Amino acid sequence: MAKKKSLQKSEKLEGYAHLLAEVRSILDKGLVKTYQAVDNIRVQTYWQVGERIFREELKHKDRADYGKRIVQQLAQDLGFSRTTMFAIVQFYHCYPIVQALLGQLSWSHFFALIRIANPKERRFYEVQIIKNSWSSRELEKRMKNKEYEKAIKVGKVSLTLPRKASGPEEIFKDTYAWDFLQLEDGHTEKDLEDGLVASIRDTLLEFGYGFAFMGQQVKIKVGKQHHYVDLLFYNREIPCLVVIELKTEKFKDEHVGQMNTYLNYFREHEKMPWEKDPIGLIICKEKDAEEVHYALGGLEEKIFVAEYKAALPLEKDIAKRLRKLRG
Repeated sequence: MAKKKSLQKSEKLEGYAHLLAEVRSILDKGLVKTYQAVDNIRVQTYWQVGERIFREELKHKDRADYGKRIVQQLAQDLGFSRTTMFAIVQFYHCYPIVQALLGQLSWSHFFALIRIANPKERRFYEVQIIKNSWSSRELEKRMKNKEYEKAIKVGKVSLTLPRKASGPEEIFKDTYAWDFLQLEDGHTEKDLEDGLVASIRDTLLEFGYGFAFMGQQVKIKVGKQHHYVDLLFYNREIPCLVVIELKTEKFKDEHVGQMNTYLNYFREHEKMPWEKDPIGLIICKEKDAEEVHYALGGLEEKIFVAEYKAALPLEKDIAKRLRKLRG
């Protein structure tokens, strides 16, 4: 009898593991949305609190220390830390128009952004957060690494919120910061490639929004010869395959010929009907703009050349270069 009950129970729960996984997935997604909604309410609430304190400060603007004193008193009476309460006031000063608050940003994002005095720099990071889905931790890291200053240096400071890209020229960077790999001097292309794959999350963050990793050392056969493509990615926004070749040397015109062969192969053998033609990205240790220009010779829309930095320049070096740019 006991055996019969056990069989009935197992039959009754057939497919339960799959059901459990799906229910958990639904709950997890729901919790994420709940947390986002709650955080959005917190952002809106903190803005209202900051605005109300600001109005009170205006009433007593003739008293220099009044604002500081009421913030301290409110923190004590409401059970907030002084840091948080002062951040709420600063939040309103940085974002005085409530409609300008971006719903994709959390309070943790804003808490970091309000430390930036320059509105253009602050806007730059807002755009990057949304475009690249940066967490607040990633934002802090990028601010520490002076991403804005680096963007100024290469002339790519975007202050416009992302839209669907119209072409690959809006997707690829001129320089990729791969300091997270901690490569030693004299590293090989294999060291570089293996490091990128092992740190795929950071690699994707540096490439930007829309990239998906598809393979490493992808084998193709052209004629009787086998070739191995260093990295194969896919970009959802273009959409197309992205063939990446890594070079731990200065750019050479022969790199273009190699890449063009790969692109022609993938266009004929791997391209789906709804996709655009594959695009190539050659990432090398160093490049000369004029040499790249003549080497591409009409291939600028299908092959891009970028540099990578295995280590970030020192702060003093960045400052020195910025001074040169400003004349």
